[in-house]
Amino acid sequence: TTVVTKLFNAVQPDRIFHLAAQASTPVAVADPAGTLIPNILAQLNILQGCVTLKLDPVILIVGSGDV
Repeated sequence: TTVVTKLFNAVQPDRIFHLAAQASTPVAVADPAGTLIPNILAQLNILQGCVTLKLDPVILIVGSGDV
């Protein structure tokens, strides 16, 4: 069980705002894999936590203007 799943189990969210990601475009360009992997894993943990707990929240995943 991930920390995210434990948190979701305690909170039972009906809305999730996913804002965690690499915020610096120059850093992202300099290290694409080092940016992509943590960003995808964070999103995956959120989605897996919802599936595991059979939650159906509204999820807002925010990107940047550079995407």
